[in-house]
Amino acid sequence: FSIHLISSFTEWRALGDSIAISMEKAFLKTGKGIVTGAVTTSMAFLTLIVSRSQGMQSMGIVTGGGLLAILLATMLFLPLLLVFRARYRDNKRAKKPESGIESRDISFQGLGRFGQWLGRRYAFSIAGTVVLSGLMIWAASRITYDQNYMNMEPEGLTSIALMDTITEKFDLSME
Repeated sequence: FSIHLISSFTEWRALGDSIAISMEKAFLKTGKGIVTGAVTTSMAFLTLIVSRSQGMQSMGIVTGGGLLAILLATMLFLPLLLVFRARYRDNKRAKKPESGIESRDISFQGLGRFGQWLGRRYAFSIAGTVVLSGLMIWAASRITYDQNYMNMEPEGLTSIALMDTITEKFDLSME
C-alpha cells in the first residue's frame, strides 16, 4: 500500500507543491484505493476463520490482521516519515549553494498519452484484449502436468534406483 502513497506524494513534490499540499493531494488521490484494497483483501483472508482446518484459520487471522496493521502503519506512520524526509531534503538543499539540479518530471506522461490513445480507440483495445485473451487461453490449454513427481529428480540417483528396486521386489512403496 505504501508505494502508492509514496509515489503520489513524490509526484506532487516534484511538481513544486508544498509538503502539506502534496500530502493532502496524495491522500485524496490514493487514500480511498489504499483503504478499499486493504480492507477487502483483509476481509477475504479473514473469511478463512470459518475453515475446519486450524492452520487455515490461523493463516486467515494472521494475514487478515497483518494487512490491517500494514494499513494503519501506511496511513498513520508513513506520512510522518515522508514529511520528515521532505523537510530534511529541503533543509539540505537550502544549506547548499545552487547546484543547478532541476526537479524531474516523474508523472509518466508517455503512459498517460498511451492510455488516452487507447481510450479514443476503444475498438482497438477490445480487439487487442480479445486476441491476447485467446492467445493466453490457447497457451494455457497446452500446459501439461506430470503426475509422477519422481520425474523431477535427476537421472541416476542411487536413492531413486533403490526405491524402484524395493517397489518391484516387495510390492511396497517407500512413501
